[in-house]
Amino acid sequence: MRTLWLCLAAAVLLRADAGVVTGSYREGDFRLFYRGAAAEIRVAPEDYKVVHIAAAALAHDIERVTGTPPRVADMSAGAARSVILLGTLGHSPAIDQLAARGKLPLDELKGQWESFVTAVVQAPMPGVEEALVIAGSDRRGTAFGVFDLSQQIGVSPWTWWADVPPAHQTTLIVQAGRNRQGPPSVEYRGIFLNDEDWGLRPWAGKTYDPALGDIGPKTYERIFELLLRLKANLLWPAMHACTQAFNIYPDNKRLADDYAIVMSSSHAEPMLRTNLTEWDSNVRGAWNYQTNSAGVLRYWDERAAENGKFENLYEIGMRGIHDSAMPATGTLAERVALLERIFADQRNVLAKRVNPDVTRVPQLFCAYKEVLELYRANLKVPDDVTLGWSDDNHGYIRQLPDDAEQRRRGGSGIYYHASYWGAPHDYLWLNSTPPALIWEEMSKAFACNARRMWVLNVGDIKPAEISTEYFLSMAWDMRRFPEENQRQFLEAWAAREFGAPLAQSTAALMNRYFTLGYARKPEHMGFNLNAGTVNRGDFSPVSYGDEAGVRQEQYRALERAAQAIYDKLPPERRDAFYELVLYPVRGASLINQKMIETDRTYLYAMQGRASTAAHANLARQAFVEIERETDTFNNSIAGGKWRNMMSSNPRNLPVFDLPAPAMATLQEVAAWGVAVEGHLKSLSAHPARPFADYSAQIARWGKSNDNSVDTLPVFDSATRGKHFFDLFRSGSVAIEWTATPDVDWVRLSARQGRLGDDQRIWVDIDWAKAPRGEAGNAAIHVHAPGGEQVVRVRCFNPDGPALEALPRFVESGGVVSMLAGHFTRRTDRGAAGWRTLPSLGRNGGTVTVLPPTVAPIENASAGALSNAPSLEYDFYSFDAGKARILLYALPTMPLHEGRHLRYAVAIDGGAPLAVDMQAAGPQEIEDPLAAVPAGGANVDAVHAWERNVLRAAALAVSDAIVAAAGKHTLKIWMMDPGVVMDKIVVDFGGLAPSCLGPPETVRYGGN
Repeated sequence: MRTLWLCLAAAVLLRADAGVVTGSYREGDFRLFYRGAAAEIRVAPEDYKVVHIAAAALAHDIERVTGTPPRVADMSAGAARSVILLGTLGHSPAIDQLAARGKLPLDELKGQWESFVTAVVQAPMPGVEEALVIAGSDRRGTAFGVFDLSQQIGVSPWTWWADVPPAHQTTLIVQAGRNRQGPPSVEYRGIFLNDEDWGLRPWAGKTYDPALGDIGPKTYERIFELLLRLKANLLWPAMHACTQAFNIYPDNKRLADDYAIVMSSSHAEPMLRTNLTEWDSNVRGAWNYQTNSAGVLRYWDERAAENGKFENLYEIGMRGIHDSAMPATGTLAERVALLERIFADQRNVLAKRVNPDVTRVPQLFCAYKEVLELYRANLKVPDDVTLGWSDDNHGYIRQLPDDAEQRRRGGSGIYYHASYWGAPHDYLWLNSTPPALIWEEMSKAFACNARRMWVLNVGDIKPAEISTEYFLSMAWDMRRFPEENQRQFLEAWAAREFGAPLAQSTAALMNRYFTLGYARKPEHMGFNLNAGTVNRGDFSPVSYGDEAGVRQEQYRALERAAQAIYDKLPPERRDAFYELVLYPVRGASLINQKMIETDRTYLYAMQGRASTAAHANLARQAFVEIERETDTFNNSIAGGKWRNMMSSNPRNLPVFDLPAPAMATLQEVAAWGVAVEGHLKSLSAHPARPFADYSAQIARWGKSNDNSVDTLPVFDSATRGKHFFDLFRSGSVAIEWTATPDVDWVRLSARQGRLGDDQRIWVDIDWAKAPRGEAGNAAIHVHAPGGEQVVRVRCFNPDGPALEALPRFVESGGVVSMLAGHFTRRTDRGAAGWRTLPSLGRNGGTVTVLPPTVAPIENASAGALSNAPSLEYDFYSFDAGKARILLYALPTMPLHEGRHLRYAVAIDGGAPLAVDMQAAGPQEIEDPLAAVPAGGANVDAVHAWERNVLRAAALAVSDAIVAAAGKHTLKIWMMDPGVVMDKIVVDFGGLAPSCLGPPETVRYGGN
């Protein structure tokens, strides 16, 4: 007999307490499905419509799991062995009677928001042997309890939206006992359907509801059910011009009420209106409250009169017709006064149409984009109105409530993005917002008492499933998220969706997917702004072991891992895996291949490589494969269910096109050359034919110093890294080659061969034979028809401490590079201290100070810093003198208005230097990470915020003096909470151009 056992991790993170449903029966348990019989479901006729909807859904879920449909009846049905009793306090006489008779005390639920109790009750009523009672404090509480049971029996919330089938079970037993959930951590929790032009709208209008041709009641019914399954209660509906307004279809608002979904409108759409399709300036006049207040107010009043009887959260205020600034003239103070007048007029409408006590009408004012500047100009928002704070559209919250704002009656809410259309560049295609970033930002919001409303911009719902569930799970019960737990969440999610045997491997690859996508979103691989020409990227094909190639191989490894898991899955789970894992992984990998291979053609054409055309073909192949994979998603997966849902080029931005590669003309001889790691120019045995000069486009990738173009980066005995040089043809004739070191301590990955395609030769050192001293030199003689090229090797093998006596980090190539999470020592101050966020950052691990509400440190004096949490990093340098300390951090924002993002840093007990991440803009420092777009305009001229969010890094640089070679300690103190450190580099002059900065310089054997 097959039985059901739930994954403990999934139980903790994704649903109710562990152990509620098992597969073996003991006396006192409830037999949900036992010996071929399903428990009957009973619900009172007078209970809310949503309870009846949930009961029907539960019956369908039980049938899908067991193959047997349970009977759904009212409470007056006859005798039965096992009955599931569903009901809302005060709306289900049978539930109320159970409580009154003491069979199931429910006083704890009374007056609670969206809470429920699930309990096994013996002999609950005459003729019934046992009951599983799900009692809700209100209508949503009951529905949440019902759908929670569906999750417990193995039905994913994404069962319809991601085609996740439940595993078949022959026995379902609920353990004796009682489980309570609620009230939720956040009162209003929901999603925003946005930028639907390329996914949700064409899918709904052409595939799912072609009779209507729009996102209408049929589609919204599916969305409402999804929200209930995720324990969410709020929706900002689709609002672009391609979609008719939600309230154009009368059934929409009635259906929302049936499903108990609280309707609202976006940050740009006050009073439940959708301006793009509802405001006709030819009929109503100008959208301008200064010149047409009567017309605008009448427009708002009409909607309040229509919808006032339903449960809504009213956005108040005013912006432009479509997500633009409020149309108004005058000074800042005059615009603030106008907005306050709008508040008053809107609240008069709500008092007339909804509730005379307007303070009891849920209202939200969203300080989004330029509206935040109005708020900061002393805008007076009524105390009962919720303040809606927003991120910067890229995942970093701009401002959180201070102590005074936290005391407001209306509280605070958060509008957050997992999808975005706008500057500096969209990300509408794939979901690459890491759950770890959501945790870091939303846990700060929760700590600052922003707990009234959380809404997530999910775009088209697909493919933002993971981020959506993580966000809403935190909002439902923050207690289950005491620390950043992306990896654990992904394991629980994968166990539920694809089965426990493949959960760890699936979670590992998705964890890596989010790290790579965070370092540079797939949509941002053009290294351009929305309207700009695609540029060459920042991932260097010559520095640090070919940084661009390393990234490509990391994505290829993800593709291989995803395909291997897909091949192991039973056929019925492959559609879900393709939608949730395989397509995003392949899509991200392929766009990286397309852009990086195109970039490589510019370098290789300048070097004169015959392989330039092959790399152009790889870019073209990636473009074609993206289209092929998208066609599979739309037309093959789930039998074509998602036709028109997935677009591989939303908004047709340049990054989605096939970029123009560079071209190289071959010589009709056996010509060849050598390209050495770290250098852009090559060594050529046949330089007679000039090659195209792309030096301006590739300048950011490496050194172009002709004096050292033949010399590999220095090898050192402390880190014992490898370096490479490439052999390539410049002619059309394949050639035989040999490579011979002139010393026996230089080792090569290959010493001879026939050169058709390029060949990469890896060089390392036999340190048992290498000469001692600071300047061991050698040469590698490369021979092929037409001549010889010499690759020079420098070996640094000084006398000094034994390897095991060195600290973990040592200087290599003129830099010391340390991931911030790999500190040597940590000093906490009270409850505050630096904590590791293991899955967050461009390298998969960052540190920040928790709790985020700790008081800032006023200055960098020794006395003040004695109260600051600190980290220490021991390292060893072979150089001394001037150095730069580079701190790579997430581009977070200060917690409150007027705050900063400061830290203090010192080496070897020197005077601490205070550094402000907010001040580390292009005017103050030379930015080693800055990109140079085509046309010569340096991206440093673009606002620092735009640069930082595109590369997911803010960079601060400070000067230091290292007194002597040897062991040192770098110490960092918190001065302001909110700094999230990713990597620290001490640069003695060896920093090479790259996107991510140098990899960790770890002592050999020090991992």
